[in-house]
Amino acid sequence: MYMRMNTNEIQQYPALLRQVKQRVLLAQQRAIFAANEELLRMYWDLGQLLYESQQREGWGKGTLTRLSQDMKNEFPKEKGFSVRNFQCMMQFFNEYNQELTSIKNYPHVNCTTICYTVGRLFVARKEFA
Repeated sequence: MYMRMNTNEIQQYPALLRQVKQRVLLAQQRAIFAANEELLRMYWDLGQLLYESQQREGWGKGTLTRLSQDMKNEFPKEKGFSVRNFQCMMQFFNEYNQELTSIKNYPHVNCTTICYTVGRLFVARKEFA
């Protein structure tokens, strides 16, 4: 049910509506960026975990196959636990580890900058591959 607005309210309403919509859109964008940042962190962390474990213990594709099946069983509604995805996570960590190590040495660079840089490098390599 709408209440009647006076003339002054009618004139100011479009600006109010625009401000409210802008704030909602900003919150939505920030939520997307935060989720993407966390996914990049997870991919990086899993890639590091798997890569270092493989280097240390020398396991092969069979371990990734088993890990893939166990993760799919543990998280049946989630996607992204294929052998290929685990291999991509390991490659992601391995390829960008040196580049990120040099970036992390600068105190003014935060995780958002690092995640953005890694994402851009990843996209650039895929575009020219």
